[in-house]
Amino acid sequence: MKKKDKIFFDEYNKVFTDKTYGLSLIVGQGLAIGIIGLILLSSFGIINKIFNFYEYLPGFYFVLFGVVAMTIGYSISLRNNKYLDHFEQFDKWSKKEKRRNVVLSFLAIIFTIVYFFLSLMCC
Repeated sequence: MKKKDKIFFDEYNKVFTDKTYGLSLIVGQGLAIGIIGLILLSSFGIINKIFNFYEYLPGFYFVLFGVVAMTIGYSISLRNNKYLDHFEQFDKWSKKEKRRNVVLSFLAIIFTIVYFFLSLMCC
């Protein structure tokens, strides 16, 4: 039974926590691109309402914001496997630094969501 548990956890680690192709990496990158896209969309929404460019936002802009968000996300972390260097840096953090950065990340996500809803209500 212990051998089966070990095999199961080894396979689990390969699928989810692999630092090169793991599912957690893909989900994290998708969340980062989504947050960048939401910030871009919200910013454009506020600018659009202030200057009244469009009454309704054309669908083309959603595609454009998605492409720009993917480009920014790729250039920040995935190009030349920069994220592997970040993993090494994260492993060196103390428990206090990890907590601080988790809280800052959570606050950034909350800020982005609030910013999005404010952009819908603005002006």
